[in-house]
Amino acid sequence: MTVQTEMDALAPALEAYFGTYAMEETDRYAVAYIRLIHENLEYALANPSD
Repeated sequence: MTVQTEMDALAPALEAYFGTYAMEETDRYAVAYIRLIHENLEYALANPSD
């Protein structure tokens, strides 16, 4: 369930980065958001019972 939730959170981050109205500032936020998701996804995969 945790992995599914994190993957669901990834969609708006990717949309913010690749979207039609993406700008430098939104790209910075999106990249930070994607990195945060990536770091936590690795933890969730390594600790499925947590």
